[in-house]
Amino acid sequence: MSHTAAEVDFIECMAQEQFRYEAIFEEHAQVLRADMPRFKAAMAKFQQTPLVAKFGQRWEPTQDNVDEYLAHCDDICRLVPQDIDELSLLPGLRVRAI
Repeated sequence: MSHTAAEVDFIECMAQEQFRYEAIFEEHAQVLRADMPRFKAAMAKFQQTPLVAKFGQRWEPTQDNVDEYLAHCDDICRLVPQDIDELSLLPGLRVRAI
């Protein structure tokens, strides 16, 4: 199956954005891992937030809402997080549980 130029551009954009977001999240996780009790408490709390998709729940953006999804991801990634409670208050974004 071959893709159109627009589809290839879309796939490439999504891959680059996912890589960028994962790098940001990993950087933040490294900071938390420096204090394992705090990291474990933060992860347990985060897993209970509406940001984490539950088993079987759709979390990927669909073709018709990908621009909105990416804009929301950009907003989150521009924040300077202070603690896990700030992240857990953000509405609308779902991520796959690790």
